Amino acid sequence: MAGRGNDRRVTKLIATVATLAGLAAAQSLPQNLVGVCASYLTASSPRLGGCVTAAFLVNQGQKIYSYSTYDISLHHGAPPTAALRTGAATVLKQFGSITILGMAGAGPATSPTATTLSIGGSVGAAVPLGKSHCFLMGEFQGVNTSGKAARLVLLIPLK
Repeated sequence: MAGRGNDRRVTKLIATVATLAGLAAAQSLPQNLVGVCASYLTASSPRLGGCVTAAFLVNQGQKIYSYSTYDISLHHGAPPTAALRTGAATVLKQFGSITILGMAGAGPATSPTATTLSIGGSVGAAVPLGKSHCFLMGEFQGVNTSGKAARLVLLIPLK
């Protein structure tokens, strides 16, 4: 039960940060982005992880991005697990300054004992960070190799 309490606290933290950042003026997502994240993983011990991500707009009319992410999951007393997934992201809805995104991807995941296919999907809410042109995204993710995760992603536009 202690894990559920932590899960709720992480969810509340991400929602609070997204709400506060959402008070900024409305901005559209840039065409090309890179990002870094911190992850809270439900199936890992410790429950920490991280990622780097990139998204490039490939269809402006339908707001579809080519999306890739490289995830690291930490494991107490063992080497980390790494996954590289690529796929698509799309803008599902825009609420003022908040952009709701859906993302899906697949690719290899490797650990010290095996390499397997990693398939994941997620939904995120991106909000602008003031006048910086950067965005902060709270993301909830499900992946067949690492379970559920809550991620806080800093998205940085590429010029």
